[in-house]
Amino acid sequence: MEQEQLATLQELNTFTCHLNDCFQQIEERLNVLEIKATKLEETADRWDKWLRSIGRLRVKQRQENTKLGAKK
Repeated sequence: MEQEQLATLQELNTFTCHLNDCFQQIEERLNVLEIKATKLEETADRWDKWLRSIGRLRVKQRQENTKLGAKK
């Protein structure tokens, strides 16, 4: 009986080690995904600022065109 219990404990230990390895791999992948998500957010922020500045430039250009049209 003691041999069977020892074998069962060894199997449980092996399985626990396997689970720990799996969790570590998952954690590493999540860290990579978090880094990628942060980079995407930063890129989206840059694009948002760029598009807003283009929008402001277009508004200014329309205002200038309107002023020029009114002067003629």
